[in-house]
Amino acid sequence: MKKLSSLIKAVLCMAVAAAVILSFAACDLSKETATADSFKTAAEDLGLTVEDTTGQYAGYEFLTSCTTAGSISGENVEWSVDFMVLDSEANAQSSFETNKDTFESVSGGATTEVNGTNYSSYTKNADGKYMYVCRVDNTLVYANVDSEYKDAAIALIQAIGY
Repeated sequence: MKKLSSLIKAVLCMAVAAAVILSFAACDLSKETATADSFKTAAEDLGLTVEDTTGQYAGYEFLTSCTTAGSISGENVEWSVDFMVLDSEANAQSSFETNKDTFESVSGGATTEVNGTNYSSYTKNADGKYMYVCRVDNTLVYANVDSEYKDAAIALIQAIGY
């Protein structure tokens, strides 16, 4: 009985120690800001097509650049992820909120939202779609893909740390 009691105490001590370590690790909830070049490199390393799509947003003066990567062949886009650089963190935050609101308008599904020191992310899986938007400082990553391409989109997003 003493051995069982000692074992339980040891397991509890390890659990408490792990919880303390995890709480300290979670204190700095910040992400490193990616660049259009690092996004392009990550996409190319995954064998994806990359295009500069800044011209599609000509009316948005606050958008500095937009790079799109995914399964793209000419006009045919199976799925894509956009990486945008905006002229300010405030405009990136506003764009994040606009896209989040659009995703929230899709009924049902599971959602996740995380806010850190310099970032916000929102994920929704609903209606056969994987939807993700993440703002880090003055950058934004946007994905709205069919669920069958979810894993490929996540691989690219994770490759840049978003």
